[in-house]
Order: sequence, then structure tokens, then C-alpha cells
Amino acid sequence: MQDILRKLHELLARHRKLQDDVDLENILEILDQTSVWIAGVDPSSFDFKNPVYEQDLLKKLDLPFWPDLLTDNEGNPFFAAFTAPEKAPGKLVEPFKWIEIPFLKLCYFAAHTGITTEVILDPFTDCLQLPVSLVLQYSEQYAKAHPDLA
Repeated sequence: MQDILRKLHELLARHRKLQDDVDLENILEILDQTSVWIAGVDPSSFDFKNPVYEQDLLKKLDLPFWPDLLTDNEGNPFFAAFTAPEKAPGKLVEPFKWIEIPFLKLCYFAAHTGITTEVILDPFTDCLQLPVSLVLQYSEQYAKAHPDLA
């Protein structure tokens, strides 16, 4: 797993500098076998639009907390996924709980929240924004591998 993460970090850094499509293709091939780190908060501390649905989704996916939403410069929410905890700035590390989950599981969660399907990988360093179509594709891939979610 460490070799996969090291390769992913190298490809992300290179893609950020060069915007190379070959690097992007290689990144996308690795993501489906990668786990990411997400920060989260207790779901009872938020006023969800549909709390029953959100709680059910957390239970279905066995997530102990609601993955934290960040906002981009235009105020649009996204789910932040980090390839390593040290990729997150210090101000995010302390107040949150952290877990490592399969990247595809995060995509499934994002696709089913009804809030946003935006996922950004390492938003403060390499900043790879995944197209919504890709998040949905990964979500479907996760669902196929986990028929008990239906």
C-alpha cells in the first residue's frame, strides 16, 4: 500500500506542475485501489436537510461521522480527501476526527448525500478536482462491489 501511495503522491505532484493527461490517467487507475483520509464531525451537531436519510447513509457505509465539507473560492461545497493526514493543514487536523476509508466509498457517499458530488483530492497541496462524472462512476463501481447497499 505504501508503494501505491508513494506513486500516487508522485503522480499528483507531477500532474499539478505539468497538467499531463498521461499522469491523470495513471492517477485515476490508482484511485480505485487507494484509501484516503477524511476529516469529520459528529452528525448530530448538524441540521441536515433530511437527517433520517443522512443517518441511514452513515450507517450503511459504517462511517462513524459526517465527512467534513469545505468550500472553494466561489463558496461551492466539496468533500476533501487527503492521500495522507500530513497533506491537511494544521487547522484542520486538531478539531476533527480522522479515518482512512477506501476512495470509492467516499465517492459513493458524495454521490448519495444530495448536498454535493464534488470531491477534491489533497485540496491544499496537489489539488486534484475530480469531475462529477468520475465521482459517479466510482460510486457505481463501489455499489457493484457492495450489493448489500441497495
